[in-house]
Amino acid sequence: NIKYSFEVNTQPSLPWLELQGDHHLESIMLRYPAKYVEMKLGEEIISIGRVATLGGWSIITRLYVIPALRGQGVAKKMMNYLMFVARNDGATKIALQVDSENRAGLALYTGMGFRLHHRYNYRTLESSKSV
Repeated sequence: NIKYSFEVNTQPSLPWLELQGDHHLESIMLRYPAKYVEMKLGEEIISIGRVATLGGWSIITRLYVIPALRGQGVAKKMMNYLMFVARNDGATKIALQVDSENRAGLALYTGMGFRLHHRYNYRTLESSKSV
């Protein structure tokens, strides 16, 4: 039986940011209080996630599992732990963000009782030359 451990922080650690190259998002993520969770196998971080709570609502973002352990139940364990953190912070409802092309993630979240609420539309901005 594999033993995982979890570490919860109020700011992302350097290893948390490095796992999927989130340094460029740090200033955006820190604009709203959240919990940054690291899931470890021994000393190795194998999954990360972020959960922000206000009132009865939480939102999970930045869930990531290292490629070598995908498809082995790690994401589900991390989701359950993130929901545990949210519940302890007073949440009674939870939302999450997932890429619409992430079939494995969509299957996991649907299996956990999540349903599609709406989609984001986005675009990449080019360097602005002038307004």
